[in-house]
Amino acid sequence: MSTLVMMAAILSGNSDIRRDETVIFYPTYAHPSKDGKSWRVRLHGIIYELEEGSKKCSVLLSAIRKSVKIEKNSPEAKTFEQRTRLFLVDNEGGKEIAVQLGRHRVKCARSGSNGHFAGHAILNRDEMRELLKTNGDSRQWVEFVAETNPGDARRIIGRVQVIPAGGVSVISDFDDTIKITNVRNRKELLANTFTRDFQAAPGMKKLYRALEDRGARFHYVSGSPWQLYPVIAKFLRDTPFPQGSLHLKSVRLKDSSFQNLFAKQRENKMKAIEQILNDFPERTFLLFGDSGEEDPEIYGEIARKHPDRIVGVFIRNVTEQSREDSRYTSVFEDLNASLWFVFDDPQDVQKAVLELVK
Repeated sequence: MSTLVMMAAILSGNSDIRRDETVIFYPTYAHPSKDGKSWRVRLHGIIYELEEGSKKCSVLLSAIRKSVKIEKNSPEAKTFEQRTRLFLVDNEGGKEIAVQLGRHRVKCARSGSNGHFAGHAILNRDEMRELLKTNGDSRQWVEFVAETNPGDARRIIGRVQVIPAGGVSVISDFDDTIKITNVRNRKELLANTFTRDFQAAPGMKKLYRALEDRGARFHYVSGSPWQLYPVIAKFLRDTPFPQGSLHLKSVRLKDSSFQNLFAKQRENKMKAIEQILNDFPERTFLLFGDSGEEDPEIYGEIARKHPDRIVGVFIRNVTEQSREDSRYTSVFEDLNASLWFVFDDPQDVQKAVLELVK
């Protein structure tokens, strides 16, 4: 049976995706097995149905509108509606999603109550080589497609970056590291997140693109909620920043106050970073964050736990604290002084950064 016939036969099967349900696949990565003979491909996505949210969600969103003083029928009001839409959807739990990846039909674990589902596939080296050849992507991204029901002609596509065992990777925060958010000012946080065009932090795109040109791969680990994925992905694509895997925070508005949407980031970030480090034991890492929240504390802890893996920690200064501030001397106390940097302008650290990726 030819590959095209095989795919057609598989994709004509039944699935749990109804026509009124939306599936989004988040950008993930594939990493080599420990013996180097195969590739493990991580899959992650969400399934939901667009509908009116709960009364609690509506009340919370009304409070946000009032806080940022959004006028009805204004451009800001339209942007607000677009960016808050996914906070009001009906997340579909108990759904089993299958995808076609090369010659493999992969069934993900059933979606949880928040609509998220995950899975993985194992491909041998020849299969991955053929996929990369077919995709023809210089940054080594491969695509897969969701299985849909008969009569559902949608092509729901996901992307995975194939990252080799060795090399240098960047783990980067998002808000106030590469995008201006002003998280410490609640009013500005709301406006910059929900009503204004996203603005890149000065100089960060140039620095990251220089790193990409030298072969670095990227993982964006953020405390922003998954509901903001569409606008975050568009920002990364349009700016453009290097593409990479995304690791955001899972939260439901009806289960949390709005203030908690961007709070309590440590557990989420630590878990995501540890997973990345575990999947790529031969790679070294640069950690980029900002001083607005807990990035210095999180990165200091990670650097102590993995002294041979973390080769640079770079903190964008948004709090006007100097390198000599007690905060930094405390969180980086037992680390080599040449390992970590606090910067206002990315040009101040560009030489040090690029020397780590040769």
